[in-house]
Amino acid sequence: MKKMMRMLYVLVCIIGMTAVHAAGVYADLYVTNHGEVKSINVYSDTGDTLLKTITSDALTDPQGIAVDASFIYVADRATNSILVFNLTDTGNVTPRKISGTETGLNSPVGIAVDASKIYVANAVYDSDNNVFTYSKITAYKLGDDSNASPQLTIDTNLNGPCGIAVNEANIYVANAGDNTVSVFNKTSGSLVQTISSGGLEVPFGIAVDADFIYVANYGGTSICTFNLKDNGVGLTPLTKISGTTNAKLVSPYGITVDATYIYLADNGSSDAIPVFKLTDTGDVKPQRVIGGLNGPVFIAKNLSPPAGLTATPASSTQINLTWTDNSSDETGFRIFRNGVELTPSPKAAANAIIFNDTGLTCNTPYTYTVKATNSAGDSAAATTTITTSACVAPAAPTSLTATPASSTQINLTWIDNSSGAAQFKIYRGTTLVTTTAAGATSYEDIGLTCNTPYTYTVKATDSGGDSAAAATTPATITTSACTAAYSSTPVAGAIPAMTTTVGTNPTTTLTVNNTGTVDMTVTEITFGGTDPGKFSVSPNTFPVSITATGTQAFTISCNASVAGTYSATMAVAHNATGSPANYTLSCTVACTPTSCIPGDVNGDGSVDLNDALHVLRILDGIPVDKINLNADVNGDHKIGLEELGYILQKVAGLRPSGA
Repeated sequence: MKKMMRMLYVLVCIIGMTAVHAAGVYADLYVTNHGEVKSINVYSDTGDTLLKTITSDALTDPQGIAVDASFIYVADRATNSILVFNLTDTGNVTPRKISGTETGLNSPVGIAVDASKIYVANAVYDSDNNVFTYSKITAYKLGDDSNASPQLTIDTNLNGPCGIAVNEANIYVANAGDNTVSVFNKTSGSLVQTISSGGLEVPFGIAVDADFIYVANYGGTSICTFNLKDNGVGLTPLTKISGTTNAKLVSPYGITVDATYIYLADNGSSDAIPVFKLTDTGDVKPQRVIGGLNGPVFIAKNLSPPAGLTATPASSTQINLTWTDNSSDETGFRIFRNGVELTPSPKAAANAIIFNDTGLTCNTPYTYTVKATNSAGDSAAATTTITTSACVAPAAPTSLTATPASSTQINLTWIDNSSGAAQFKIYRGTTLVTTTAAGATSYEDIGLTCNTPYTYTVKATDSGGDSAAAATTPATITTSACTAAYSSTPVAGAIPAMTTTVGTNPTTTLTVNNTGTVDMTVTEITFGGTDPGKFSVSPNTFPVSITATGTQAFTISCNASVAGTYSATMAVAHNATGSPANYTLSCTVACTPTSCIPGDVNGDGSVDLNDALHVLRILDGIPVDKINLNADVNGDHKIGLEELGYILQKVAGLRPSGA
């Protein structure tokens, strides 16, 4: 008995399977019929009206069906092919076909599409051994035909894949062979999650929306709902529609959903499509039933396009779009201007019915196209053409004010009366200086000549032309008076310390810069502080004149001959504006091995009676050729009696070596 049921389930699987909804041109239902007449029925959204029937000699074993904005895709199991019909086809037509040994198609059952690919569930059943011998997902580029190789192949974690659905990220597969749902990454094909549940009984059809997975169970004669991220074994469905009293389910095959309803292809004795609410559960009566079919096995529902697209010129640079939102499951609306999509995409959010397009050119025709979009693709387009209003110049700016900021800069400000839409042309006299960004209300004009009059006018400008000119009050503005400006390198403050040894004089450089527009005069450089006499400057003949934008280098020397650290302040007097010209100086003079011997008053490198005689001459006021102040023994920087006594003790051997 089990084997017979299993074979029956598999026969049902290879007869029919589900398709997910994708973008199409009408709010229609698309159904494959596997009865005596192999066909595709196209119904109005409510199912009340049969719009057309498509037949073809190529429809030998039609299974899954999917639609996008241009085409109808049908999996034909017997011929191992994908049949592609134009969405506008009607009657008996010949489709484009994907078929051949390179395609990997083998008993294709379920089919789904998104914006770039066609996804196919292939399942071959061996009735003698009661197993599926071929289970594979293959995916092809939209536009492929003939013997195209698949772009993606998945052949693991599958067992009799009959139903297939896709969303932005994943592929969802109903496995009739082991009563599971496998979820794969659309890009890599890797397994993301697996759903195993007692509620899955020979699952055939599968559909997804933003939150849930919907499964049609042929074996359980039911519809089960799971969370989109459910993963694991023994899961309990969120809801379950089943029963023959009210639900009247007989042989559930294909399934699809929109934002409100579940649509089920029931191939049993009813040959009907019962329509349930997404929230229905239990043995509930359908909201409506679409009848009169001939063995319906698959069903797809497209995305309804916007209607009544109207474009209204709001100004010479703006067009306002309005439309009626006919779709209930779009994620947004893509908007195209003259064939180029406005970004980011989608430009308008879900449920939007208006869009205002700004920054246009006056008196110019524009063609707009609006499409609803979701993870499965785009709807058909609504299109309209409109011309912006005649070119009208923007309102002129007012209250133009010019203020001298320096001897070389004037700042302009004004009031923008164009609501931020216009740019502004700045004229100095009759010369166009610059064109600002839209909405600007100020401009700094630099690089001018000191003590010079200037006149300014400002015009608003956009695609409608230039406004009248706004002039300053008073009409002429004069830059500040010409001045000299003082700066220096290093800047005023501490000059880097100088270091040396006894017998040498270190130097450093102060560079004075005149950044003004007239000549500057350095009138004096003076030293003060603790040791002013230890420092000098060159040149030292004042005043020193520095031309406009010119420089003058001054050399600062440390003239100390005695070891020690010396400091002073230096002031640079000048007739310019600028930072304070006050500096601090520091100089350190270190001893050498022969320059700082105590008692070596004559500086010959030894201590003897000649040094004693040198001291006596100094004390007696007799001129000597050299006095080595570094021979000082008591730290007073003088040569006197203490030094004489030290020398005599040293000569007499009364001081130990090194003392």
